[in-house]
Amino acid sequence: MTSAEARRQRRRRWIERRAVDRHPVSLTRYRASLAMLLFILLGGIWYTAMTRDRAIQQRVVEFLQDATGCEVRVGSARFSLFGGITLRDVRIATPYKPELDPRAIDPDDRQIVSAESIQLIHNPWLLFIGRLRVEELIAVEPRIRFLQNVDTGAHNWQFFGRSERPRGAAGGGHRPKVRVRSARAIVASLSHDAAPVVREEELDADVRPHPTSETGYFIEVRRYSEPAEHATVVFDPGAKTVTNAPFVDARTVRLQLPKAAQQLFEQIDLQGDVKLTRMTYEASAAMERNYEIALRNVRCRIPLSMLRSGITATQPANATAAGLPEGFDSAVTMTGVQGRLKWSGTRLELDVAGMVNDATCQLEGTVDAADRPLGEMGFDVRFTAAALPAPEGPVRAELLHDPSVPYVLRAIFVDYDPHGVFDVDLQLRRAPGEHASLDLHGTLKPLGVRARSAWFPYEVTDLTGLLRFDGPIVRIEGLNGRHGPAALSFHGTVDQRRFWSQVAVDIRGRNVPLEDELRDALSPHHQAAWRRITPTGAVDLNVRLERAGSADESQQPPWRTRVDVSPVTCAFSIANRYEISDVCGRLAIEDDLVEIHELVGRRGDAVIRLHGRTAFHPDAPPESELTVQAFGVPLDDALASILPPEGRGAFAQFQPSGRVDVNGTILLRRTEPTALYDLRLTLRDGLICYRDFPYRVEDVTGDVLIQPEGVSILRAQGRHGQAAICVTGDVRRRDDGGFAADLSLACESLPLDQDLYTAFPASLQSVWQALNPSGTVAARTHLHCLARDGKLQTHHQTHLTVRESAARLDALPLPLTGLSGEVRIGPQRVEILGLTGRLGDGRFRVTGDIDLSAPRPAGLLSLRATDLKLDDSLFAALPGDLCTALRSVQARGTVDLYLDPLRFAPDATDRMTWYFDGSLTIRGGQADLGLAIRDAAGSVRGSGRVDPVEGVSLNLRAALRTIALAGWPLEDLTANVLMEAGRHNVQIDEAAAGLYGGQVTGVAEIDLGRGEPRYRASITAHDLQVNQYLAASEPAKADPEPSGRSATSRTAATNRTRSDMLQARGDIYGNLILRGRGGTAAYREGAGELYVRSAQIWKLPLLFAIFQVLNLTPDENVFHDGRLKFFLSKNTLTLQTIDLQGRAVSFVGGGTMNLATRELDVTLLAGSPVRIRVPFLTDLLEGASRELMEVRLRGTVEEPTIHPQPLRSLKEILRGLFPKPPEPAEPQPLEAAAQYDAPAE
Repeated sequence: MTSAEARRQRRRRWIERRAVDRHPVSLTRYRASLAMLLFILLGGIWYTAMTRDRAIQQRVVEFLQDATGCEVRVGSARFSLFGGITLRDVRIATPYKPELDPRAIDPDDRQIVSAESIQLIHNPWLLFIGRLRVEELIAVEPRIRFLQNVDTGAHNWQFFGRSERPRGAAGGGHRPKVRVRSARAIVASLSHDAAPVVREEELDADVRPHPTSETGYFIEVRRYSEPAEHATVVFDPGAKTVTNAPFVDARTVRLQLPKAAQQLFEQIDLQGDVKLTRMTYEASAAMERNYEIALRNVRCRIPLSMLRSGITATQPANATAAGLPEGFDSAVTMTGVQGRLKWSGTRLELDVAGMVNDATCQLEGTVDAADRPLGEMGFDVRFTAAALPAPEGPVRAELLHDPSVPYVLRAIFVDYDPHGVFDVDLQLRRAPGEHASLDLHGTLKPLGVRARSAWFPYEVTDLTGLLRFDGPIVRIEGLNGRHGPAALSFHGTVDQRRFWSQVAVDIRGRNVPLEDELRDALSPHHQAAWRRITPTGAVDLNVRLERAGSADESQQPPWRTRVDVSPVTCAFSIANRYEISDVCGRLAIEDDLVEIHELVGRRGDAVIRLHGRTAFHPDAPPESELTVQAFGVPLDDALASILPPEGRGAFAQFQPSGRVDVNGTILLRRTEPTALYDLRLTLRDGLICYRDFPYRVEDVTGDVLIQPEGVSILRAQGRHGQAAICVTGDVRRRDDGGFAADLSLACESLPLDQDLYTAFPASLQSVWQALNPSGTVAARTHLHCLARDGKLQTHHQTHLTVRESAARLDALPLPLTGLSGEVRIGPQRVEILGLTGRLGDGRFRVTGDIDLSAPRPAGLLSLRATDLKLDDSLFAALPGDLCTALRSVQARGTVDLYLDPLRFAPDATDRMTWYFDGSLTIRGGQADLGLAIRDAAGSVRGSGRVDPVEGVSLNLRAALRTIALAGWPLEDLTANVLMEAGRHNVQIDEAAAGLYGGQVTGVAEIDLGRGEPRYRASITAHDLQVNQYLAASEPAKADPEPSGRSATSRTAATNRTRSDMLQARGDIYGNLILRGRGGTAAYREGAGELYVRSAQIWKLPLLFAIFQVLNLTPDENVFHDGRLKFFLSKNTLTLQTIDLQGRAVSFVGGGTMNLATRELDVTLLAGSPVRIRVPFLTDLLEGASRELMEVRLRGTVEEPTIHPQPLRSLKEILRGLFPKPPEPAEPQPLEAAAQYDAPAE
């Protein structure tokens, strides 16, 4: 045996031995196997228990209750793992809702779905984990009940289903598909006061969840009808909406609509297929539900009583229902209606089209308060129709006699009797309510209609055009037709706002034969006039028909008819005395009046142009008013002699001359034995000089009307020199023998010359003297004169438009040029309406009134002036005191002035006094009081008075942004400025300003009454900053390089950088008492003290140079305080005391400085602060003089020379250190130079 075979044999034996041997199993594997076996056994038991029919029935009931939110009853359930669940005797009832049916307490009365059998297809695998998931639900021949309570608007299906899907619900939120076959849908309507109405439909439906809505469903509905209907309904309980329902019978849809909609559909007898396209419902807000309905091939009947107007006063007396049965209601029947309806609460929106009387029509708009009766609904609808035939036969008779038909519609047939077809476009509006009126707008377009107006019974055929309805007003626009060979057109209005309509209609005819039919259409008065004239031929005819509106129901207002005929050929006589033959022209006949328009005829060889009218009277001669024309008649005594006496007197008032064209009127009156004249004269190259206003107007062209009462200048244009003048007016004779004249003159460029001044009455001459005008103005003057009892009274009113004129007011002599504006002048008042002009380089505007009623004028003005230059020409126009003061201080600058009010009036002594209140804005102001004032800018506000005797008084408040006073750059200066009348002193109080970062206050008095200005002032400064003073004092550019030995210290000072100077810190305090005088003998003197605290005075260039000369190195502790006492006399500044104290070194001394040349003569002692401290005289006497050094400063402030030397004799140094104060320039002591003392330090 080979080794391989031996190995195979040993292996086979080992396997056989292992197969029959028993081997122990581990405890873990043993327990796991028992647990698995137990789980499988228990799972099988649990699955068997859970899929029992009873358990499945319970789970299905829970599933349906959760899915529908309703009460569910299931008779039995049979489970099959793969065959589904079969339910028997299923009943689903909605929850009890009193608003739906308060009597339906039993669930059987609330059933919404019932079925004998329902199949549920579920997911078998999820049952192994304890979940019942229904994939599909199939119901065959179920009964579905749709119920609505029309009183509350509640539907039973709105309580069916969950508006929200709860989390963790059975099925995990999954919604199954539903298939319904051969379902009977019962639609019912429930009302407390009526029996239930039920409709039944048969349909199939497939329901599937909406993919984008958690609560929505798609419902595929198939309806068994002819034709068959198929639609996809979207039902979303969460959104409370139902959309896209299928077309069903209108009666079925009506049961699901609100009560108001059901009533409306019943009243209009809606029949046909109706589709509910959208419905939004909510049980708590039934009035806010929305319904959208589509119509298809629908028939309806719209009662015309729905359009009835609540204003019964416009109904005519014959509006009775003669021969009509009680309750009869005329209506418009529409067939084949297509469109949509949208219902929102009680508002109905409609957009439908259909057929009315075989004509295509459309109806769109809104109906409000649709829950009310038809006669109380409000609506705003538009009705359009193409080629709509007018009703004929019995229908027409109904419209004419049915009182329920709105009168506005019935009046069309009563007033026009139309026959034919129309294009209709009408907008009908009425507010909700029982007495609301109908508002009708739109148009009716006749298409070849035959009609006869009730007001002018002249039949017209082939009528086209437009009837426009604007509420109660009917407008006839461009109606054209024919009557035989005549072409006719109609225009007018009919106002139906009263019981009897107001009518105004124009009829125009061309080539109308003068025949009996036309005559018979006229009123009796016109027919009588026709017979008197007896016209023949063919004419162009214009007829005006009018009737006034009236609210009196008992009597119809009379008709008025006016006929214009042109051209016509006839012959007639005027007053039976003046015969005209071969006449052509135009006649207008109205009642017994014949109007002659541009009638041209012949009398013998003369051609006569007549215009006028003749009135015929049954029992009296006719009256005539004729106009006669003539040309080139001279204005002479021959023409005046043919006028009546009154005409000759008026002719003399205007004193006309020249040649005229005459348009004369001849009047024949029954009460007048002779003819009366009314002549219009058109002047050529005439002249008029009114006797009471002797201002000659030449080259006159215009119209003058001469009448028995007087002469009227209608509009005459002439010239006075180079000025064109327009004259109008009249002179009327009075019954008392006097006359009244009114004359108006207008001129665009009237010269203000002596001729005009002489022609003016006395009151206007006084105004002239007050204004002293020159130049030209546009003037309009009205002059009224009344002569009575030998006395002449005049009244005038003049309006001037000033353009680039000049004036100089007598009361305020300002030379005003370039004047433009408006001035109205009356006998007692002058109104300046915005008068602008120039005063030098400035502009001004003046408005206000001047009263001329008193012996001397008084005025209230408003003056605004800009860019006025303060110069001598302006000063010369000011009052004497103010002029002298401004000239004495050499005031200059530019100011804007606003004075409102600026009033002038005579005082008790008849002196003209001016009062003003306002403001003055100054720019670049400067003056010289002895102290130079420069760069003043800001405003001054206040009031004042100017008296010719007492002078000027002022009460001002100054607020200047900037001003340089004696070189001090003050900022934000405020002060009170007072000047009393009769005195020449200006008092300045409470003055305050900013200076170098600190504050300056003071008071001052300026005396302007001695020829040259004098001033006294007391000034106090505090918190002035050293660094700001240095920055302001630094020169604008570097000085030339110094040379010489004395320049050593100056060079060291100027080498200090600007930043070191500006970093010097410290506060400056001081006071100053000052007085002086300006002018040619100017002087100034004063005294004061100056204190410097916590300062780095060594950084000043002059002091730094002293340190360099003394070979000292300054630091931050060199100087910290300083005191300077000084006196001023003219240009000499005496520095009586200089005391500079520091921790390391101190300076004391004194000297003088020439302010004009800025030259210095100062002596200082430099030494230890202990030795120098006051009283240092004791230290000197004790021998401390050996420790001091004398420093002398000469030269100027900008280029000083510094000479250090040992201390001289004690007597000499004391004399140099403490110079004597200067003697005063005037006897008055310096201490009395100011009214107020400066505050002591």
